[in-house]
Amino acid sequence: MLDVLTIWKREYGPGAMSPVQEEVIRHIMRGRDALVVMPRGEDRELCFQVPVPAEASPENYLVRQKRLHRNAYAKWRPEDDRLLLETYRSGASVRELAALFSRNEGAIRSRLKKKGIL
Repeated sequence: MLDVLTIWKREYGPGAMSPVQEEVIRHIMRGRDALVVMPRGEDRELCFQVPVPAEASPENYLVRQKRLHRNAYAKWRPEDDRLLLETYRSGASVRELAALFSRNEGAIRSRLKKKGIL
């Protein structure tokens, strides 16, 4: 992963970013969420505006889920619901259903709850 902070310091100088800004940017670059509260005039927006090359940015959660589970976040079709309920009632596990429907186990549990099964 490219070190965005090294590039930033090379382009704008070593004192162009405060230690707090650097800490926030490192936190975000590790793919973590951040709520930043800083006094007015502290350039807190810099923490979110540092240009990040595509190869350095953490993969979006939604993209990752869709890559792992082909039907992640896809709308359930009536025929999927029928097959889900029929297969679950015949004894299939949540893990087996997740593989069958190419969705994660949480999505299967959620759908079964919505249908009043769990």
